[in-house]
Amino acid sequence: MGPKVEQNKRPTHQVEPLANLDQTNLKSMLQRSENICLEMIAPLRSLSQKLDNETLETRSLCNQLIKLVELERSSLRELRHKLYTQSSSTEISTQECSLSHLIKGTLKHLACPSSWFKESSLDFKAACALDDTQRGFKLLLSQISLFDSAPHITLGAGQNEHWAQIEIVTKNHLSISGPDQVRLDQDISYVRGIAERQGGTLQVHSTLNNSLKVSWLFAEAQAVENEIEEKVITTSNKSHIWLIDDEPGVRLTVKRWLQHSGYSVETFEEGQHLIESLVHADLKPALIICDADMPGMMGLEVLSIVSKQNPQIKRLLYTAREPNRWVIEAFNQGIVHRFIDKSEGPQALKTCLEDMLKADEEQNAQIHALDELLSQQMLSLHVQPLFSSETREVEAVEALMRSKHPAFRGPLDILNATQIAQREFDLQQVLSSLSKTVRETLPADIKLFMNIDPLVFGFPERLDEVFSDVYPYASSIVLELTERGQLCGDAWVESVKYLRAKGFEIALDDLGAGYNSLGAVAAVSPEIIKLDISLVSNVHLSNSKKEMVYLLSEYAQKHSMKTVAEGIEVADEAEVCSQLGIKWLQGYHLARPMPLEQFMSTYVVQK
Repeated sequence: MGPKVEQNKRPTHQVEPLANLDQTNLKSMLQRSENICLEMIAPLRSLSQKLDNETLETRSLCNQLIKLVELERSSLRELRHKLYTQSSSTEISTQECSLSHLIKGTLKHLACPSSWFKESSLDFKAACALDDTQRGFKLLLSQISLFDSAPHITLGAGQNEHWAQIEIVTKNHLSISGPDQVRLDQDISYVRGIAERQGGTLQVHSTLNNSLKVSWLFAEAQAVENEIEEKVITTSNKSHIWLIDDEPGVRLTVKRWLQHSGYSVETFEEGQHLIESLVHADLKPALIICDADMPGMMGLEVLSIVSKQNPQIKRLLYTAREPNRWVIEAFNQGIVHRFIDKSEGPQALKTCLEDMLKADEEQNAQIHALDELLSQQMLSLHVQPLFSSETREVEAVEALMRSKHPAFRGPLDILNATQIAQREFDLQQVLSSLSKTVRETLPADIKLFMNIDPLVFGFPERLDEVFSDVYPYASSIVLELTERGQLCGDAWVESVKYLRAKGFEIALDDLGAGYNSLGAVAAVSPEIIKLDISLVSNVHLSNSKKEMVYLLSEYAQKHSMKTVAEGIEVADEAEVCSQLGIKWLQGYHLARPMPLEQFMSTYVVQK
C-alpha cells in the first residue's frame, strides 16, 4: 500500500516577520516600495488632469486614489525612519569627534553661510556615532533653515560638568503649522533619539520672543583649544542656473550648494511657472536643473518643452531614484543632457555641472570662432585634381575648404561648429562666393566640384540666396552631396529639379560608406557617383571589392552616369579602377589638395 496522500492540503509559505529580516534587505525593500508609490503618483496625477471632462465622481475617485498612494508612501518613509532608529540603537560604534568641525562640515554640506556659526577659542571633543550624529545634525539644521534664513549657532559648555552643547537659536518667530509642523516634529523626535542613544539629549523650547531654541547636549565632552580658520572671501561670475523642485528643503539646499560654488541661481516650484518665465526672461539660464517627480507637470515634460523652445539651454534631470526607461529614452533623444542621483551629494552635482558648462563654453567658443571665420575672410579653398582614367589628364577639380583660423584644425571642425550654431546656409554662401572666384580662374574645360551641405537641399525656397553667385557658371559646376546626409523627401526632389534646370550636374559622394547607398542613388538619380575610399582601398587585393566596383561601374554606364574612384593611395588601385571602367581617379597617389595658384602653375600652364 502506497503512502497516504492528503487531499485538499496545500503547501503553506511561511512569511517571515519584518523584525526577523536582515536590516539591510529590509531597508532596501522599504526604499523600493516607496519608489513604487512614487512611480504610481505621476501617471495618476496625469490621469487626473485628463479627467476634467468626466463626472465629478470619477475625478473624486482618482484624487482619493492619489491621496491613498501618497499616504502609503509617507507611511513607508516613516517606517524606514524608525528602522534607522532601531538599527542605530542595537550597536553603536563611537569615535572622538570635534563638535566645531561637525558644525562647520554641516554648514559646508548644506551650503549655508559660515557666519551662522559664531566660533570661539574653545572647541569640544565628544565620543559619538559619527555617521548618525552627522545625519541628525544635517537634518536638524536643514529643517530650521527652511524657516529662518540666518539662525545663530554657538558651541559651549553645558550646565553639567564634562558636558558640551550645540545651541541653535532662530532670529525670527517661526510661524509653522500643518504638514510643516508635523514634519519638523518628526525630524526633531528622530534627532532626539540619536542624541539620547549616545548618552546626550536634545532640548527644544521657545524663547521670550517666541523664536525657537534647540540645544544638543553631548556627555563626556572635553574642552580643547580651537584653531579658527582664516576666512578667504572669493568672488565668482559663473553661469546663471535655474532650479526647479517641489520640495522646499531640497530646493533651498541645492540653491545654497550652487551659490557657494559661484553660480547665480533662480528657483521655481512648478513647471508651468518656469516655462512661462522662460518665455519672458531677458537673461536666459545657461542650464536648468529639474526634479524628475513633481506634481502637475513632470520633470521630463518640462525639459521636453525647454528643448523645443530653447534648445541651447543645457538640461539636467535631478532624480531621487534609478533612471527608468522614460529617462533613458529622453536622454537618447536629446531632451535630457545628463541625469544625476540626488543622493550623490553636492560634489557630484558640482562635477556634473562643471563638465556640462565646460562643454557649453567650448561650444560657445567654437561659435564665436565661426563668426570670425565667416566674417573676416579666414576661409579659403584648395583644389584637388580628378584625372581621366584613360589619359591621366586633369579634367576636373574638387574644391575643399581650408581654415586660416587657429580654432579649427580641419573641415570637420568647421562643419561641427556650423551645425551647433545652425549656420549651414551662411557657410554655404561664403563657399559659393569663393567657388565663383575659383571657377572664374579655371579653364572652361575643367569642371569644378562644389561640396554642398545636404541640409540646403531641404529648403528649395532658399536656393537662390545660396547659389545665385555661381548661376552663370552652372554648366561647368558639379554640386557634390554626401551620401551620409538624410534625404528630405519632396523638398530634395524639388531642389534637384530646380538646380538641374539651371544647368548644374549632381554628384553623390561617399557611395558605399553608408547603409542606404543604393537607395540614395535611386532617390537622387545623380549624373556622377563617387565611390567611397572604403571600396577603393586595396581593391587590387580583394576580389569582392573588384566585383563591387565593377557592378557599380556597369550600373553607372547603363544609366548614363559617370564614376569617380576617390582615395587612390597606390598605383595598383588606380590601375585596377581604370580596368573596371571608372571614368575619373582622385587621391593622394595622384595629387594632394593644393592652393589654386599652385594648381594653375603645375597643371594648367604645363598643359
